Amino acid sequence: MRLRHCLAILLLALVTALANGVAADAGQTVETEEGIAYALPDGWSLQWFSKSNGSTMFIHKPSGANLLVSRRGIAGKRPDPHANKLPLANGRTLEWQYSTVEMPGSYTRHFLVGRMSFPDAHIEMSVTRDDMKSRVPEKIGLPAMRQIAQTVSITGPRRCLGSDCKLGVVKDDK
Repeated sequence: MRLRHCLAILLLALVTALANGVAADAGQTVETEEGIAYALPDGWSLQWFSKSNGSTMFIHKPSGANLLVSRRGIAGKRPDPHANKLPLANGRTLEWQYSTVEMPGSYTRHFLVGRMSFPDAHIEMSVTRDDMKSRVPEKIGLPAMRQIAQTVSITGPRRCLGSDCKLGVVKDDK
């Protein structure tokens, strides 16, 4: 009976941890099935890895902001450049801008979007608020996108397509 009680507590703790994300600690690296790796943004928690495409969703609990990070191929039409260009210390450039989409139900969904390009892939980032109606403050979304753009690396080809993606991992690099 005591063992069942302990297992129930552990299961509840695991479910709570999964629902609340994984704490963001300096020195940890996110590796995805998309073949990319980058630093876990400071102050953000990992919410989930997508099993359908390998992308990653983070949450910034104090602000209710969500950050989606994904890898895109370079085949086809080159994406339109974003309005703002932020030079990074590593010689890369983070392109970013605010964007809106009109949604059914008479409201506008606000996004802060960013892109960092490699010769063989684009890293796309999109930040929204939980309520999806208010604009994400630049001081919340841009530092996270900057941290990812400064640390991202291509670790190999995409390892999944469609619904065959395994979950990514968070590694402690300390």
